[in-house]
Amino acid sequence: MKTNSRPTKMTLLLGLLVLSGLTAHAYRASAQWRGHSDASAKQPTVILPHLRGRNAASPIVTLTSAAAVTHSEVLLTTEDAESEAPLEPAQSGGSYNITQSVIAGGGGASSGGSYAETGVIGQSVVGASSGGQYSVEGGFVVSGQSGGCQTILVGPSTLPNGTVGVSYPSQMFSASGGTAPYSFAVSIGNLPTGLNLVGDTLSGTPTAAGTFNFTITATDNLGCQGFQVYAVTISTVSSGLQFYPLAHPVRLLDTRPGQTGCDTPGAQIPGNTSRTQTAGGRTCDGLTIPANAKALTGNITTVESGGGFLTLYPSDVMRPLVANSNFAANQVLNNVFTVGLGASDGAFNIYVTTNTNVVVDITGYYAPPSGGGLYFHPLPHPVRLMDSRVGATACFTPGAQLTAGSTVTQLGTTTCDGVLIPGGALALVGNATTVNPQANGFLTLFPSDAMRPLVASSNFQTGINMNAPFTVGLSPSGQFNIYTAATTDLVVDVLGYFSTQLNDTNGQGLLFNPLPTPVRLLDTRAGQTGCFTPGAQMIGGTAYLQPATGVCTGIPAAAKAVVGNATTVNVSANGFLTFWPSDANQPTVATSNYRSGTVFNRHFTVGLGTDGAFKRFASTTTDLVIDLSGYFAP
Repeated sequence: MKTNSRPTKMTLLLGLLVLSGLTAHAYRASAQWRGHSDASAKQPTVILPHLRGRNAASPIVTLTSAAAVTHSEVLLTTEDAESEAPLEPAQSGGSYNITQSVIAGGGGASSGGSYAETGVIGQSVVGASSGGQYSVEGGFVVSGQSGGCQTILVGPSTLPNGTVGVSYPSQMFSASGGTAPYSFAVSIGNLPTGLNLVGDTLSGTPTAAGTFNFTITATDNLGCQGFQVYAVTISTVSSGLQFYPLAHPVRLLDTRPGQTGCDTPGAQIPGNTSRTQTAGGRTCDGLTIPANAKALTGNITTVESGGGFLTLYPSDVMRPLVANSNFAANQVLNNVFTVGLGASDGAFNIYVTTNTNVVVDITGYYAPPSGGGLYFHPLPHPVRLMDSRVGATACFTPGAQLTAGSTVTQLGTTTCDGVLIPGGALALVGNATTVNPQANGFLTLFPSDAMRPLVASSNFQTGINMNAPFTVGLSPSGQFNIYTAATTDLVVDVLGYFSTQLNDTNGQGLLFNPLPTPVRLLDTRAGQTGCFTPGAQMIGGTAYLQPATGVCTGIPAAAKAVVGNATTVNVSANGFLTFWPSDANQPTVATSNYRSGTVFNRHFTVGLGTDGAFKRFASTTTDLVIDLSGYFAP
C-alpha cells in the first residue's frame, strides 16, 4: 500500500445528532475532537490519522461532547482513502452518508473521480472506483434522544399515592413533542403491586404497602422516546382511624359543684395547671368509649373563670403552645375540639390559664377501623343547608326565627347547591350560627330519633352572632333536631359527612390521623413563631392561599383535609372567616364570626386542594392564628 504526503479525504457524515445528552461515540482509531457546540459554529470534525491496512492495530477512541450538539452533521475524516481498516461500531443503528473525493495522482485506488454512498451504520458497504475496495462500519452510543428526534415530554409529572385494598384512581399518561401515536411502557423499576399499565392507563387495586420508584417511557411512531420518573407511596389502611359517633352526646366532665356527669369534681381547675381527664375505657350515661379509642371530638365550655385560654392535648406529650378556646372572665363560651388520647392511659389534659369551671361533652371518638366505623367525606365545597332569615338564600329557607324552647327537625341528606349529601351519611360536620338572638341561650343538635341530651352545641348572647362547629348524628331517615333555648335566627353550613361507604359520589372516604401534638400552622402577628409567619395582618376582603402539608406540620401530601382551630386577634371590625379547598370557588359560608376587641377561637375542618392547600378569607382586617390537631387521608 502506498502513502502520500498529500492525503486524500474521506468524510463520514453521521446522521442528525440533535440532542442535549450526547454521551459517547466509539470507533477503532485514535481521534481528536474539534469544533464547537453552539448552533452558529461550523460542523465539529474528527480527524482519524493514517490507517495502515485492515490488520493494522487501532485503539478504541471515545468521543465525548461536554455540551449539547446542535449541528445537523458530524464529519469524520480519514487521512488515507485506500485504507481498508474498518470503523468498528459500539452498537448497530443510525444511518450515515459517505462522500469520497479521489484526487488524481494521489497514489490511491484511482486516478480521479468521486462517488457518494448512503447506508446503515453497522452494515458493511463495499464500494470501488477504478479498482480497489474498502469497507466502512461505524456506530454511535447516545443517551436521550437519538438522531432526528425531537424532545418528547411525558405526563403527568406526578402520580397520586394510594392505599392497600383501595381502588387506585385511574391515571392516563400522555406524550407530546414527537410523532403520534405513542406507546407507553415501564422501562425501569416496578409498578406498585396490584397496579397494571394497559395502553396509556395505570389502574388497579394496590395489594402491598411501600414506596415504588419506576420510569414510564413513551415511544412515538418513529421510535423516538421520552420518559418520566415517578415515586408512588402505598399506605396501609390501619394507619388511620375511623369515626364512631355516640348514639347521643354524653357529659364526660362538669367541674361545677352539684352538677351531673361522668366526672364531677365540684371544683375549678386551678390556673396554670392541667387536669388529666380519662376517657378511653369509660362508660358514661350508658354509652362506652372503648379502650382502643385514639382521639375524641366534642364540645368544651368555660363557665366561671378569670378569663384567658385553655389547651387540650394528649396526656403523654408536653403542653404545646396552642389554644383551643379564648374566653373572657366568667364568659360562658364553648368550642368544638378534636384531641388525641395518651397511648397508655386513654386520657387527655386540660390546661387553663386562670381558675376555671369547664364542661366537656363528647359526641364521638376515633378508633382503628372495624365493621361499625365511619369514613369522612369532605364535600367538594361547603354548602349552606339552612338559613331561617327572611329572604335568605339556602337549600332550606323557612323564613322565620326559631322560637325559644322549640325543637325543629332538619333534613341532612339532600342535594344542596349542586352537591349530594347521600342517604348513606350517618353524621354531618359543619357550623351552626345564631344571628340576632333575642336573649342569651344555647343550642343543642342531636339525631332526630334520640332524646334531647343535656348538652350544648353552642352558647350564645343577646344580639351577638355566634357560630358553633358541630358533628351531629343523623337518624335512619337522614334527619337531625335543633333545640334552641332562646328565640333566634339560625344558619347551618355543612362541609362534610361520615358514612360507612369507602367510596361514594363524593370520592374516596378518609381516615383520621391525629398529630402527635398540635402544631401552629400560621401566625400572622409580627415576631411570632409557626410554620408560616408572614408578619402582617390579613387584609379584609382578600383571599389567601394557605399550604398545609409538609415537613413543618408533619402532614403528608396524601392528606385531603385538616382539622384545627382558627383564632382571630387584633380585629379591626366585626367580621367573619371562610376556609375552603384551594381548587374550589369561594362559598357563601362562615368558618368563624368574630367581633372587634376580642380574641376569638373556632374549631374547623377544611378540605385541601390537589396542591395540599386551602384558601382563607377574612371580611375585615385581622391577625390570624391557625393550630392543627390532625388530618384526614385515604
